[in-house]
Amino acid sequence: MLDFTLLDFTLFGAYLGAVITLIITPGPVVALVLKNTLKGQDSKSKSTQALKTICGTNLGSLLLIAVSIAVILGVAKVSESLLGIMSIVGCGFILYLGFSSL
Repeated sequence: MLDFTLLDFTLFGAYLGAVITLIITPGPVVALVLKNTLKGQDSKSKSTQALKTICGTNLGSLLLIAVSIAVILGVAKVSESLLGIMSIVGCGFILYLGFSSL
């Protein structure tokens, strides 16, 4: 049986409001789907481009979630030096993407 006496409904309502706001706000994935959809020539290729983009972004998200869970549970060990190198490489890649889009 669940005990709801410890649940603060005010805090839960604020959390729920924040989650709903984040979910309905369009982000970079929506922009990417729109860009790839508009790139198609006819309606069939537009639908195909949109579906490929949606599947690819969702697959990437699922992969990141799986790796995160593995690291949190301790299944996959990550050394601190490797994490530092990955952070620097990731920052460099984001800088490259930012400057190349100008």
